[in-house]
Amino acid sequence: MREILTQEQRLGRKIKIARVESGLTQDELGKAVFASQQLISDWEMGVVSPRAIALMRVAIALGKKLEYFQV
Repeated sequence: MREILTQEQRLGRKIKIARVESGLTQDELGKAVFASQQLISDWEMGVVSPRAIALMRVAIALGKKLEYFQV
């Protein structure tokens, strides 16, 4: 059976994959984008989604184009 994910969860998975590929911890990414480690965790779990400006900072910090994060 296929798992059904919300948009927030799909975006969170993309953030986590890109973060891990970049070799950053949640805390390191948080510092780079002016967010707490807990907020990064919430984004990755799909609890909440980052605002547009935060997502742009994430893309820059992780060396990804913004389009990578489209869900």
